[in-house]
Amino acid sequence: MKKTIFSLILIYITVEYWAQYRFELNNRVIPFGMRNNMGVNYYDAFKLKPNFEGVSGIGINYKTDEFGFSINPNKKNKVNKEILIGGDSRAFGLFLNWKETLAGKLEAENVFVYQEAFPGNSPALFNYDLFEKGYFEKLKSKPKKVYYIYDSNDLYSDSSFMKQISVEYPWYSLRRLKLSLGGYSWSMLSLKVRSFLKKGEIKEVVIKKEGAKLDVNKKKSTASKSITHIHSLSLDQIKKNLDQQGVEFVLIHLPRSLEIFARNTSVKNDLEKWAATNSVKCLSLYDKMVSFHEEGIEFLKPYFIDIREGVHLSEKGSELLASWIIENERGVR
Repeated sequence: MKKTIFSLILIYITVEYWAQYRFELNNRVIPFGMRNNMGVNYYDAFKLKPNFEGVSGIGINYKTDEFGFSINPNKKNKVNKEILIGGDSRAFGLFLNWKETLAGKLEAENVFVYQEAFPGNSPALFNYDLFEKGYFEKLKSKPKKVYYIYDSNDLYSDSSFMKQISVEYPWYSLRRLKLSLGGYSWSMLSLKVRSFLKKGEIKEVVIKKEGAKLDVNKKKSTASKSITHIHSLSLDQIKKNLDQQGVEFVLIHLPRSLEIFARNTSVKNDLEKWAATNSVKCLSLYDKMVSFHEEGIEFLKPYFIDIREGVHLSEKGSELLASWIIENERGVR
């Protein structure tokens, strides 16, 4: 019996190690161990670990401070940080070396920042991290201004995260049990099972969608009136938290290439309306990027790492974003 139990444990450890190895091979952008990758919610999974140093599979050096904020991996800056940058992988500078990122570009101009930005972040996670977890109170020097870089996906991320934290998982729950045992093998197995099951569901889904077309069209005219493209509750909370600290809040709208191609101003309009209502300055790069596109796709292309993906900024995109922040700091905008 003991031998059987030992064998099962050994098999599980082997499978778990293999699953982690596979995950590390597939995720070459962020060093393994820089975050949990899995958790009971987005924050547990995505928040960067404090005091981390590592190199990604594509050779990018990463370093975090005691708060899990991304910092320059090549030198120590003991100067006071003037501003705080919040946002997701676009503000973080995914795929870029530090000097090519937004924070790196600002630092080169002697504008030193706290970078509370990480892949998967959103305004709701930003509030949770800085204020519910209390990191803002622990900052050695308080920033005079907070810039939050808003992405069109933040609506979905905020809504999902707020649902996640409303559910409490006791220590004996299946989810926590799986995570305590590693979780990578469970995750890989569930992905394989879902992928297999979906193959048989495709035809059924198509049939259901075809049958639902008439109902959708009937509801379309009334539903469109109540559509919003931002999660204003999380922005309200950022404003409230910063007002209590006496810190100015500046909102930045950074469009994706799809928004530019389609001339979709939905997110821009909602952000500007919210900002005007709440006396918050809103800087939108939408018009500027549209002007590049109007000159030709080749003029917009250099601002994205991959124009087809159209999400993550290149070094030139970081320079553009940094220039807007610097001009705002100097009172040009």
